[in-house]
Order: sequence, then C-alpha cells, then structure tokens
Amino acid sequence: MSLRRICLAIIFVLLGAAQLVSAENIRVAIVDFTLTEQSRKDAPVPFLDQVNEALRLGFENSPDFELIPDREVRREYEPLIARYRVQDDPLLFSLGRQLRADYVVTGRLSTENPNTFQVAARMLDIRGNRILLPISFEGTRRLGNTLMGNLVVRVASSLRQNFTPGQKSGMTEIAIDLESMSSVPEMQNQADSGRVFSLSAIVYGGASFDSKFSSMSSLAGLDLILDIERTHFSFGIGGVVLGQLTVDGSLFLEAHLYENNQAANWQMYFRAGAGFVYPIDPRWEKGYKVSALVGARYIASNFVFDLGLGIDYYSSQRSAFCLRTGIGVHL
Repeated sequence: MSLRRICLAIIFVLLGAAQLVSAENIRVAIVDFTLTEQSRKDAPVPFLDQVNEALRLGFENSPDFELIPDREVRREYEPLIARYRVQDDPLLFSLGRQLRADYVVTGRLSTENPNTFQVAARMLDIRGNRILLPISFEGTRRLGNTLMGNLVVRVASSLRQNFTPGQKSGMTEIAIDLESMSSVPEMQNQADSGRVFSLSAIVYGGASFDSKFSSMSSLAGLDLILDIERTHFSFGIGGVVLGQLTVDGSLFLEAHLYENNQAANWQMYFRAGAGFVYPIDPRWEKGYKVSALVGARYIASNFVFDLGLGIDYYSSQRSAFCLRTGIGVHL
C-alpha cells in the first residue's frame, strides 16, 4: 500500500473516531472529477486519477459513510449521459435518486501550469434537492498528497454538518437552494422523502377547431393528474365543456418525453386518452371520443402551468383540434 493510501486511511480513521457514529450511514456517490478544457495539456491524467482515488479511499475508510460502488455509479450514469447529453445538475440529481444516494460529489481540476492546480468540489444534496456551498482550494503538485487529504476531510465534514438521519438538514447557512437561494420549503422536504405520487389540479381554457378550421368553439375544463414519482409517467381524469355543445369526460395516460427532475420542474409530455361525450345541444348525440395531445408543463413549489395542442376523434366520425392553456396547484 502506498504512503498516500496509508496517510488517507489514518486521517479518516481518526476523523471517524472523533464523531458520534450516526444511526444512519450517509450514502455517497462519487462522479469522477474532470479537467477543465484549458487544463488538459498541463494537468496529466494520472494526477487527476489520484484526486479521484483519494476521494474514494477516504470515504471507504470512514465509518460514517457508505460509498456507493463505482461500478454501480457507472452503470446508472451511462444511460443518463446519453439522455441528458451533458453532465449538469439535472443529470446528477437523477443519478442520485436512482442510486438512492444522500449526496453526489463531483468536481473539476484546473491548472495554469504543470506545477500548480486548483480543485473545486461540488456536493449535491439529493434529499434536499439543493447544492451545498462548493469547496475549492489551490496548491502545488509537490504538496499534492496533503492537499488531497485536506479535500477529503473538508468534503466529509460538510456532508456531516448537513446530514440529519431521516430528514434533510435545516442548516441553511451553508447551502444554496436551487430555486430561491433560501431554505427549501417544508413541502419539498416531504416530497423528496420517498412519496410515490404527486397531484396537480389544473383549470384550463382554450379553443377547439374543426378539421377544416372553418369553425371554432371555446372550451374550458379541469384536469386532475397523478404524477408517479421517479418515473416518466402520469395519469389522470379530466372534464371539458365545449362551448354550448357537449360535456366531455376522459381518462388519460401521459409519457414524459423530457423532465429535468428539479424543484422547478419542466416536463414535455405526450398524452393519450379516451372518454365519453354528453350533448348539451340536442342536435348532438351521446358517444365517445379518443384523444391525443402533446404539451409542456412547468411545476414550481405549489404552482403549475400547462400548455397543450391536441386532436380529438369522436364516434360520430368528427375530428377536432384543440389549443389549451391552464394554471393550477401542485400538491
């Protein structure tokens, strides 16, 4: 075992002994630190590998932490990077949720010349849906082992200070909230603790056009939507009044084509549904309809905004296009 490994192991054994052992180990996923574009020539890959190795070794030797194996992190990471294209916060939060991690740790290494370097560590609180204050410092490669040990200790200390078993820490002075730069609302704490569904109630209005766009009717309706957490699906029921012609009710299923999985959540979705048609105008007959719709939805805290474009096909062999927009509450 190298001297660096021995030193890092001793540091974390002593650090762990000085702390009360938590009743719930802190699950940590480490995503490899990367080099900045300007540093790829000056910072050799072996030195970057030493930083990643030091971080993993430190957490492996701490009794307070459960380090998620690197093979599991890579297995979940690969399909996510194919979906998100870039390693940004939405990807890392999705990764943390899939791994059931309390924190995801990553960072960047930069250098202006081959002898000096700067390290910036980023820590994402998955339960609290927030980013902790980053840890950064600079030094020379000659003091690399000492500085890497310092990085490990400071990261571990920050995670401990923010962690409360069973719930997100309330120490807002050392965290940056993703949405409002302030403490995370209590509702969000509960939402991230493992619930299965969230509910949106949306009141909307719009217009319906026949297939030739020769006539138009106003529409107004209400949707109740159950979002299945940690999946890309939701379902619900809806009702709409089409001018003074019909009252329609339907059941529908949505597939989320895109979702950024943050507290301020954007969704792009496709909806398919079927339902009944009850006439208001006596010239119309009872029947049924099938419908398809594509839309965008924005959810922030208890507010939801929705915009959609769809098509309805009726049992009377009539079809119509609809454009709708709405607002509502998210619980």
